[in-house]
Amino acid sequence: EKIDLSQIMLVKEKNASKKEIQSLIIKADEIFQLIKDGGTFSNLARKFSDDVSAHSGGKIGIVNRGTMLPELEIAAFDLRDGEVSRLVETVNGFHIIKCDRFIPGYAKSYKIVRPEIERILNLQNREKKYKKWIKGLKEKAFIQYFLDLENKKVKSIRDSNVIKKQIRTQSPKFNKADHYTKKQIKKGKHIKYEVLSNKRWIENKLKKYKELYTNGEISKKLYSIKKRQLLEKL
Repeated sequence: EKIDLSQIMLVKEKNASKKEIQSLIIKADEIFQLIKDGGTFSNLARKFSDDVSAHSGGKIGIVNRGTMLPELEIAAFDLRDGEVSRLVETVNGFHIIKCDRFIPGYAKSYKIVRPEIERILNLQNREKKYKKWIKGLKEKAFIQYFLDLENKKVKSIRDSNVIKKQIRTQSPKFNKADHYTKKQIKKGKHIKYEVLSNKRWIENKLKKYKELYTNGEISKKLYSIKKRQLLEKL
């Protein structure tokens, strides 16, 4: 199922007081009453909505089921062509949704989905064979390693005590402390990489929102909220 929808959204500040929230609810109820009295949804969206879609009359476009916030999805897919929802509250604010067009879903025939099913099954089969092959390689490698160790033991038994001592002195030993240190360093680099990656992501997001605000695609209020949310993640 899909729905072609529009919305009027009033942004709720993250740390909004009860008084501020109540004020938003009153404003949203007034907008809803204007719609009931015959007001044009698109005009009211342009006038009151805080969402980036305000400049296009609140137009969101076609949305698939399963891609929206749960509260919005329940309200949206309960509507049919031309219907408007009551006030819907989410973590982002308060929404009034209009169904411009409801697009019912349909079940695909087996003939249509068969190639995709076969492709998925083939991938799963190949993955099983690959895992089995890797397991076999590991088992063979373990056996070879075990035999090498046994040969070394036999040789050391045949040698004199002096030669055995030399072999032990010259043989490389596995130093748990060294291994642990290398692992820690590697882990530290990995953590550093994640932090740098996160900073780059936030910088890119900030640039994107600034560009949207500069182009007049989002309101100053929404830009400030998004900017603050991103900076809090640093």
